[in-house]
Amino acid sequence: MKILKLLITVLVLLIGVVISLSIGTTPDLLSYSWDKIYVVIFDIRLLQVVAGIVVGLTLGTSGLLTQGMFRNALASPDILGVSSASVLGVVICYILGFYSSLVSFGFSFIFATLLSLFLSFLARYSFYSLLLIGISLSLLCSSISSLLVSSFIFQNKNIYSLLYWLYGDIIINSWKDILVLFIPTVICFYCGFILSGKLDVLSLGEDSSTTLGINIKRFKIKLIFVISTMISISVAIAGGLSFIALIAPHITRLMWGPNHKRLFIISGINGASLVVYADILHKLLVNSYKNVQLGIITSFLGACFFLFILISQLKHSSVN
Repeated sequence: MKILKLLITVLVLLIGVVISLSIGTTPDLLSYSWDKIYVVIFDIRLLQVVAGIVVGLTLGTSGLLTQGMFRNALASPDILGVSSASVLGVVICYILGFYSSLVSFGFSFIFATLLSLFLSFLARYSFYSLLLIGISLSLLCSSISSLLVSSFIFQNKNIYSLLYWLYGDIIINSWKDILVLFIPTVICFYCGFILSGKLDVLSLGEDSSTTLGINIKRFKIKLIFVISTMISISVAIAGGLSFIALIAPHITRLMWGPNHKRLFIISGINGASLVVYADILHKLLVNSYKNVQLGIITSFLGACFFLFILISQLKHSSVN
């Protein structure tokens, strides 16, 4: 049964990849030469699909680790402001004149890590207080990013491309950019998989975890570095893509139960599927409405999902 569910999960992703490769803005593609078809399929569409899979993989797994660390289903890097801080780091990087994917990833990582450490310090408060702080910090970082972009947009043409990217859109120029981020993605996925096994123990409470031999402070710092790196990879490719990190772990948990080590891999696959199918909807809408960003679609769907979870939790707490 578990193998069948895994095959269905992978099959859903593969079907999305095939559909995405067949959809684009180039009309009557088969009427072009083979060289033109190769460039469109391999260098444009497949590149975007692979980038989307990397983004979904990092968001799905980082969302699961965040929820496990804070022991709350509403926790996700974008809601708590980590993604917005990461975006702010990239904006500052561009304004300073650094346009390399590796350098922007570095700036993104520093800002995401600083905010994650700050939130970890505040974790002793109730989660809903932490949630309000995170939302406030997210709005603050987003407003600063928008202010910086609008202030410098006429002075630097490279900053103009950040307008679409700020709302969440897969902007990738070459396979080289993917390869630069491939190594940190693999390292983070491996480290996250190893750390995810201890989240089952952490779910019992910090006192029980300490009794069972887990150094809580060291463990959370490791989680923060892995989560920050994953978010930085996602932001470097697709900007502030919202709510994928919230939705993917929930869908996975409903299908697979509470085992975090198993959930980690499946959350990554489901996250990739969500981004691929959202991008398909994005492509269909772009053909009719030119100025629609991928982030608008994920934000709309994710906001509805977030409200549903929040209302469900409030009802559950009122019953208890």
